[in-house]
Amino acid sequence: MALYDLEDMWRFTLLWTLIIFGLVHLGAAGIALMMQVGKKKSNWKFLWLVPLLYAAVAGAEALLAGSLVGVVVGATYKAGAFTMSTWIPFIWGWVNVLILILSSFRIQGGL
Repeated sequence: MALYDLEDMWRFTLLWTLIIFGLVHLGAAGIALMMQVGKKKSNWKFLWLVPLLYAAVAGAEALLAGSLVGVVVGATYKAGAFTMSTWIPFIWGWVNVLILILSSFRIQGGL
């Protein structure tokens, strides 16, 4: 299957980015919740908000990243008169989340 229209290229990239960001962020929320096992009961009062907050942040980040990347990659494919494989938006969704993970680390210069 191939994508021919810019709107389809954008939509596939956005949807894959939303799915992958959601899975990664909810996985991180699950790890955060598991770190609280065995802690005081008072910590659990507001801990149910963690997955909701992570999901909201994932949605906002994915909406921005998926839309921008989808339009840029789609426009590039349209300008070259190429058709886009449906695997390309999936790969760009993973590229988006890997860039997010890498940018979360602090980079120290060696000067």
